[in-house]
Amino acid sequence: MCGICGFYGFEDKDLLNRMCDIISYRGPDDSGIFLDNKIGLGSRRLSIIDVDGGNQPITNEDESVWIVYNGETFNYKDLKKELEERNHKFYTSSDTEVLVHLYEEHGEEFVKKLRGMFAFALWDSGAKKLIIARDSIGINPLYYTITDGVLLFASEIKSLLEYSGIKKEVDYTALNDYLIFQAPVGHKTLFKGINSLLPGNMIICQNGKIQIRSYWDFNDFSISSFDEEYYIHRLMDTLKETVKMHLVSDVPVGMYLSGGVDSSTILALMKMFYPDKISTFTVGFGYDDTDELSFAREVAGIMGTDHTEIIIQPGDLINNFSKIIWHMEDPIADFGEIANYYLSSAANSKKIKATLSGGGGDEAFGGYWGYRALIRASRIKKILPSFLSSKLLPSASSILPIWFPKSLGIKTYAGYISGEDAYKGNGGIFPVKDERQFFYSGRFYDAVKDNGYGERMAAGYFKNRAIPDSNLISRAQYVDLKIYVDAHMLHADKMNLAHSVEVRYPLLDKELLSFSFTIPENLKIKDSVEKYIFRKTVSEYKLLPKKISGRKKKGFRSPIEHWLSGELKDYARNTITESELINDVMNRDRLDFLFRRSSNPWFAQKIWGLFILALWYEIYFQKKGIRNE
Repeated sequence: MCGICGFYGFEDKDLLNRMCDIISYRGPDDSGIFLDNKIGLGSRRLSIIDVDGGNQPITNEDESVWIVYNGETFNYKDLKKELEERNHKFYTSSDTEVLVHLYEEHGEEFVKKLRGMFAFALWDSGAKKLIIARDSIGINPLYYTITDGVLLFASEIKSLLEYSGIKKEVDYTALNDYLIFQAPVGHKTLFKGINSLLPGNMIICQNGKIQIRSYWDFNDFSISSFDEEYYIHRLMDTLKETVKMHLVSDVPVGMYLSGGVDSSTILALMKMFYPDKISTFTVGFGYDDTDELSFAREVAGIMGTDHTEIIIQPGDLINNFSKIIWHMEDPIADFGEIANYYLSSAANSKKIKATLSGGGGDEAFGGYWGYRALIRASRIKKILPSFLSSKLLPSASSILPIWFPKSLGIKTYAGYISGEDAYKGNGGIFPVKDERQFFYSGRFYDAVKDNGYGERMAAGYFKNRAIPDSNLISRAQYVDLKIYVDAHMLHADKMNLAHSVEVRYPLLDKELLSFSFTIPENLKIKDSVEKYIFRKTVSEYKLLPKKISGRKKKGFRSPIEHWLSGELKDYARNTITESELINDVMNRDRLDFLFRRSSNPWFAQKIWGLFILALWYEIYFQKKGIRNE
């Protein structure tokens, strides 16, 4: 894992060095730059594969092709073997050099052959062509801006902000998406004019022209008709292959362990292939109603790992908020990404540079509440007269007061049943229109009510014509992979690289995900059991004790309702009410409505989202922020 940056259309060596230096924590082991006739490539390296020989930029034999690369190509050994058979000569043992020779062999199409997590920039000096790409699922970030005919790109936004041609402004369309989805989605960021390259996309720069195009997406949604045993055995084979691939490393690999079925299964598979004692890390808060510490401790004991528990306290958060938000860059209201900051700090203290995570299991195999909600809504719609489902139900749900305990759930169901609202994905701050109309300032609501970029994107993904109408879970999975995973992986990467730790997600492997779309819907959720086929596979192969593989999903949940009605109450309230941005976009008179209900998890999440937003604005707009120490 590394940090990369660069530009196309001008030259500025000092700028390139500053862009590299400000993200030095992403790659503390080495740095390098390359300049060639209005092209600049920069790299900060975290050495994981070919520790001594893989310094970047890397080139081919005649130095006509150069690359800076962030990530891992897990099938690089197979690709290298094929290239060597075609007489390509290698001077390193790194996966990065494989990409250079693969490009020589296959041109732009080479990126389709990569199985991994990556972002790279490749310069072909002969063709005067720059290729920038991000991995198929969007695990590794890549940001860019195009201004005055030039392009700048980087692994993190703060590198782009080193360019004097960028004027910092808030993108209010992206801000609305943050308030709906918990994070900006799609290509937008909260920094106007700075974009995130979408997963499976590439930028081609040549002859002064800059083009963006898609090179990969899921395309097979045909459900196979095999029996349950077929899927169990096929899934097990795929899981083993994927985990084995994700263990490729020349440094020790650890594991983030929640104690749930996903991470516990990855750990069990990891033990099949990893010869050393595994270091595992779990985060908790000291509250029985939220913590999974006891579950993780139990699994770690069974697996015989070197286990570390991290307890996050409100006082510790207060002391670290400035650094966390600075590393976060674009705000996200999901506390899980802040937890990654503490997990990676613990991993770094044990000299672990790479870890595995169970993230992605719910998206891959049908683990979210919203998937069951869609199925139930579909059944209700079939038995209701069309007038009731399309007219009366939405109207009736709209008059429910915001404070009603089941209001959000009922309004969500009504939207699904009526067809007025498509599945938006997992998580939100103000996901329902009625909430936004109630809490937004009149000026902000009028400005964004008809400009729902993220909602249109989610609806488009949900209505993907390639997915059969009856495959509701597949539709929801597709939305989550394109919206939720993309937005959250950006932040997970940055929270981990803040402490120079790479995190890998076997359950987000593109081949495993492609296979998951062919699994029948009734094997994803069966008899109200979420991730049925995944759990059945784990049970059939005895990877885990039944009390673990059959444990009801608890999910990662932080105790923000405890904190916001306790130790963080005054800090959060003052930060929100004194924020210039919050006072601009929210109805200040109605914020008290939220503060009075801070002990309720639903309302605490909304306060938390506003709190993070206010802190972000304070760090990046009202202060100079902090630089890497």
